[in-house]
Amino acid sequence: RRPPRSTPLYSSAASDVYKRQVSDFEINIFNRWGEKVFKGSAVSQVWDGTFNGSLSQIGVYAWKAKFKVPCYGDQVIEKSGHVSLLR
Repeated sequence: RRPPRSTPLYSSAASDVYKRQVSDFEINIFNRWGEKVFKGSAVSQVWDGTFNGSLSQIGVYAWKAKFKVPCYGDQVIEKSGHVSLLR
């Protein structure tokens, strides 16, 4: 079985502008039971749809990201949402 294709959750026109300016970036992805299946600390890191070396189940996963952007000063920005894992 092939792992699913991975597209960064935070890829958009706006994020391309901020990629070089984001600091203290952290993203976590959780399964339906609240178990953390991925932790990233760089905008360039993407989840490959695996957990502990095995393919994760098809389904909906929650994500939460925290980061700083210079134009907002030292304020920590928090965003969250859901992503569907498909194969």
